[in-house]
Amino acid sequence: GQAVVYADASKPNEARAIRDELVRRSQREYVQPTTLAMLSAAVGARDEALALLHQACDEHDPFLIFALYGVPTTARLREDPRFAEIRERMGLPSSQSRRVSSTDPGRQPGDDRNQGAI
Repeated sequence: GQAVVYADASKPNEARAIRDELVRRSQREYVQPTTLAMLSAAVGARDEALALLHQACDEHDPFLIFALYGVPTTARLREDPRFAEIRERMGLPSSQSRRVSSTDPGRQPGDDRNQGAI
């Protein structure tokens, strides 16, 4: 939350302070790795963010899919091969793959044309 706002507002010191506080807190109590990953990505700690996303995958963190695709701060990680590894571990398609559920060559994913037609 607030750390991401600071990072986006070009206040990296404030963002890092919040992230560092949560890292210290994680030594005493559980802090979801996805939370730490999003904050790490926001402050530019790419390696740490990706390691935390792998940890979130190991722990079956329920917020991982949101952290991967629902947060702008992790978007900058999507081109990293380690991001693709996480996606593969979760069984998600690559961004280059085109999943089509019909033999119709014109059919697009999610296209429900002619469903149930006789």
